[in-house]
Amino acid sequence: MSKVGIARKIKDAYQQAEQGTVLSATDLKALALEYLPIVKNELLRIKMRIPSHVDLDDLHGVAIGGMMRALEKWTVSSEKTFGAYLRQRVRGSMLDELRRLDVFSRLARKKAKNYDATVQLLEQQLNRPASEDEIRGALGLDPNEFNQLLEELRPISFLSLDAPLSQDPSASVLADVVDDPVQDSARDTAEFRDAARLVRERLNILPKKQQKILHLYYFKGLRLTEIASIFEITESRVSQLHTQAIRSLHLSLKQEIIC
Repeated sequence: MSKVGIARKIKDAYQQAEQGTVLSATDLKALALEYLPIVKNELLRIKMRIPSHVDLDDLHGVAIGGMMRALEKWTVSSEKTFGAYLRQRVRGSMLDELRRLDVFSRLARKKAKNYDATVQLLEQQLNRPASEDEIRGALGLDPNEFNQLLEELRPISFLSLDAPLSQDPSASVLADVVDDPVQDSARDTAEFRDAARLVRERLNILPKKQQKILHLYYFKGLRLTEIASIFEITESRVSQLHTQAIRSLHLSLKQEIIC
């Protein structure tokens, strides 16, 4: 359905509510079913960014709750399209649940800071992005220990994607820049353009496999299993490469903001 069609349908629903006509359970269910694929897509896409022990079925229920709240609260006058608003509410609901479950542990945050500091020092010395082997060597880890570290950093990288790019809580987030190559007018700001430029520059110097994984995941919409099949590697390895790429993007943006 077109954006105009969506807006009209939601507007009709709100007009019924304003006139005292409560939207029937049948109509609400029909709306929910229509947008359920967006919820499912967001759930599958978040899979790469969270620890394997998190129950996706439980998270699915939380995402559905986010969708229902979006159906209740979105208005035609909103600066965001309903699809964009729905994705934001669903992601926000899942992120709140992950915070509640305390998957972003203090120890993991400490390890993320140490990882970022090590990468930053290496890149200052090398004057280029550090390779995986160089990062692992600087951290003094064997391959298995390094892979375990990347697994622990997955939720931290997810949080980095959804953190504001500046001190303003309403500012654009890294997920907006990476996830949506088409800007709408509400986000067409100097800050967003600068962030997008920095991300593009950093993307161009990432290792080729990391570039391809980000491209397939964010711009082509492929799922974890599909990307793993293309590269003939495990889903776990795709997640590791994704984590390294997101840490790299986050670090470059953070350095620019500090500067």
